[in-house]
Amino acid sequence: MPVNTFKESEKRPEEKEAIRTVKLDEEWLNYFFRREVLKTDGTRLKETSMNQYKSRAKDLLRVIQPINDTRDMESILDKLWEVEDVVQMENHLTCLKVIFRNLTNEEIRSLMNTEQKSEVEKLLNDFTKAVMAQKKEEENDQTPSEEEQKHYIPWNELNEKVLTYRDQMLLNVDDRTTEELENACITALYVIDHEPRRNEYGSLMYDENGTNSYVDGKIILRDYKTFEAYGVYEFALSDETKVLMDELVKRKKQLGTKWIFGGEHNLRDNWHTKMQKAFNANILFTE
Repeated sequence: MPVNTFKESEKRPEEKEAIRTVKLDEEWLNYFFRREVLKTDGTRLKETSMNQYKSRAKDLLRVIQPINDTRDMESILDKLWEVEDVVQMENHLTCLKVIFRNLTNEEIRSLMNTEQKSEVEKLLNDFTKAVMAQKKEEENDQTPSEEEQKHYIPWNELNEKVLTYRDQMLLNVDDRTTEELENACITALYVIDHEPRRNEYGSLMYDENGTNSYVDGKIILRDYKTFEAYGVYEFALSDETKVLMDELVKRKKQLGTKWIFGGEHNLRDNWHTKMQKAFNANILFTE
């Protein structure tokens, strides 16, 4: 982000003394992020990370706003512990840690009731351990929540629905819409033809030289999380799913797009949304 996005009247952070606010508030956070933008020593946050943490910082402020003394880290952490969603709690904590990791001892003293950065770091580290323990406990509890039970479907029932949907798509496949073909292929890939994977299919291409490709009834993955350990990963599709994929590829070629599921774009970053729509369409279709 260029420096001249800020008003000329604003001094660079290195030209002004550490801000002497007694509250962890929006003014102070704006100062912090502005300073990160202007850093030139190689330690600044990446712009994508900064935008993410700016958004998280706003959420954090809403949580700690009722606290009378935001110079007391223990009070802040006590307030975070009241957050019911452990994932949200973890997000708030991560934001706090990123901010305090980038402060000097002088800034810590001006912002918190402590003389040493190490004291704040210890509180944050101890709290992190407590959050991780809580998260692990919740993950180990396999009992679906009341909300989850509304949408819960046993795996064998899901498998049956996906098979039924795929087989229905095979009837008069030429008359199926491209969206129907995509939904049938996506759900088959995750339920019938392979164990559920991550988001690699979002960048699937029909070019055999693509990083992740579909060629002659076979999925070829060259870009996935554990590639360094396992190398190129291939698996063949069932004959039924191959028929649908081949028809889908034919239409994508006619449209002039290289992405099998993404149209003009690589859908990897938005794959969850695409997959969710596919499974919703599948289940609704067979009920």
